[in-house]
Amino acid sequence: LNTTSASLPREEDEFTLAGLEKTLMSGVTVPRIAASPVAFGCKLYDLIRFGDQPLAGTLVLAQIVSIHIDDTLWDGRHVDVDLLKPIGRLAGSDYARATDRFAIERPA
Repeated sequence: LNTTSASLPREEDEFTLAGLEKTLMSGVTVPRIAASPVAFGCKLYDLIRFGDQPLAGTLVLAQIVSIHIDDTLWDGRHVDVDLLKPIGRLAGSDYARATDRFAIERPA
């Protein structure tokens, strides 16, 4: 995850840099990581730019057009988060684990 966040020249391949195998992703022209248990094939919907400082950001909105999920993680309705053990990239060098979860019943 961290290796693929490097700023590479356009002609360099993040997959090669990180030693990852590619495979086709349904609905999109870009590959996914073959070993990844969950992947979303997305198409760009909109870019929303904010801020006027050098470190200002861009919010990327995408439409999900396909999903790949390992059958062992899917019960037909939900992803087994305990088996998946997801890690998310935040901003800069910060990451987050989904280990401090709680449930609140939704109203009827």
